[in-house]
Amino acid sequence: MPVPPRRFPLLRRLALSLGLLLALAALGEVALRWAFGDQEDWEFRFHTVTSAVRSDAGRYRLHPDRFYEPAPQHEHGPHHAGVYATSAWPFRGRAAVPLPAHVRRVAIVGDSCVYGAGLTVADTLPERIQGELTAVGWTPEHVALLNFGVPGYSTVQLAVLLDEIIAEHAPDAVVLYPAAWNDQAPALLEPDADMLRRRRAPSWLDALCARSRLAAGLRWAGRRVPHDEIRRAWRRGAPPLGYRVAEADVERNVLAMAVRCRDAALPLMIIAPAHPDGTLQEHERLARDAEAVRRAARAAGAELLDAGPLLAGRGPIAAPDLERSATDEDAGAGWFVDHVHPSSRAWATVAPPVAHWLAGVLGDPPHASTPAQGASPALSIVRLDPPRLSALGDESLTVTLAGWSSRDPLPQVSVGGAPLLGLHPHPVRDGAVIGRSIANAAGTHDVVVQTAQHCAVRLDGLELVQPGFRIIPGSPPRVRWTARLNDRGRLLYSPHRRTVPEMTPQGPRWLDPEGLRTLPRDFVAGADGTSEQPLPAAIADRPDLWLQGLAIPRGEPAKGSRVGRWTAPFENTPPDR
Repeated sequence: MPVPPRRFPLLRRLALSLGLLLALAALGEVALRWAFGDQEDWEFRFHTVTSAVRSDAGRYRLHPDRFYEPAPQHEHGPHHAGVYATSAWPFRGRAAVPLPAHVRRVAIVGDSCVYGAGLTVADTLPERIQGELTAVGWTPEHVALLNFGVPGYSTVQLAVLLDEIIAEHAPDAVVLYPAAWNDQAPALLEPDADMLRRRRAPSWLDALCARSRLAAGLRWAGRRVPHDEIRRAWRRGAPPLGYRVAEADVERNVLAMAVRCRDAALPLMIIAPAHPDGTLQEHERLARDAEAVRRAARAAGAELLDAGPLLAGRGPIAAPDLERSATDEDAGAGWFVDHVHPSSRAWATVAPPVAHWLAGVLGDPPHASTPAQGASPALSIVRLDPPRLSALGDESLTVTLAGWSSRDPLPQVSVGGAPLLGLHPHPVRDGAVIGRSIANAAGTHDVVVQTAQHCAVRLDGLELVQPGFRIIPGSPPRVRWTARLNDRGRLLYSPHRRTVPEMTPQGPRWLDPEGLRTLPRDFVAGADGTSEQPLPAAIADRPDLWLQGLAIPRGEPAKGSRVGRWTAPFENTPPDR
């Protein structure tokens, strides 16, 4: 019996091939989602905006327009909250909500410089300004300095953020620190303006990539350039994918932000950024961007503060290595934490003229109201238990209040600008809340409690104590480490002490690398908060040595932890025998 001829053999082959391709695509999609999680294309790509988020993505979350923003409820790890921990308010520093309507609001807007990379909250620009304003009567009861700094933000993102701030928080004044670094950084995938346009007006291909990891991977695979290659080309002044913000757009972006403030009748100060001399030599566009900022401020009639002349006497960078911390020669004698971020000393220098301008904008501070006899304020801090905590954080603080009940919504509580984490009502004592501190600068700090209706402040109300070392005379002399139970101390010594400290993310480091040594065994504080070791003869017989410790919070690994804090240096004075 003859076999009937096959009908449409080509169509069958095409259908079979198409089915095979669809099956492979489905398999590839499943494999990619298994490997990278069920993320949309935007989350797949936002890590390529800047290395600031690629290196520490846990601190950030997606944002529909600004690409990413700081994440709320972030902590360094299970044992240590760290200096960058956040509460329900995602930004660093004092929360904008809840906040009484009568409290004046000043928005400090910028990138990681304003955010305070390498600094504790108390050392950031907003807190430094607050300290200056408090001295002239504008205490935190009457004005809130709000830190809207976000690491990695360009002027494209800052413009979007400023619009949100004006719409949602109704500030009384704005201080802007733009174009400090990120605008001239190389695009890792595409320029920020293109990314924003794509986000706001997606094409059909954007919509497909938002739903398919395979489509997103295929789409961008051809445009990916190895980061080392991008960095090398960027240093030559020709990044292969362009700059994050074109040089010609910097002035336009800053001017647009200034006009936005003017249209909203908002007083605006623009700070032209400062940089170490060596950074300017290595990245010449930074100086041109700073000049663009100055031109935009003058064109808009905004108040201009040029930070460069304030931070004078900066030495050159010996080697253009942006991955290291700067030395005192290349950090501008303590003005910068690294190649771009101002130090606490720098912000202490910049803050007074900013505060002076703000005091003029805000007018005369409100007079402290004295309650009538027998009356009490609407909200006040009655007691703080305990009255001092470790500067390393992670300790419980009970705040007893008058004018608040556990039946009321929880307030926001901050110490030195840093929020108390995990705030909850005291289980027994009505009118009291309990929270956990985060690492902050040693010293006395203001405690601020705010609700939607009231604000209470205890100036210099809480002391944060830095762990430390000291030599105990005897035969042989001993070294005593005083901290909390299980806090680790590492002792270093050198015959040379810097005239000006090296500013590092762990705080000021005073010992010179020449001749630097470390004791072979760390100190771990016991139940009484101390630990002792005999002072090695190599140190005891050298009265010319200087010593400094690194405090490593309990629970952190002995090696590899980056959250330690340098203690105060001390001289190896001859002990009494």
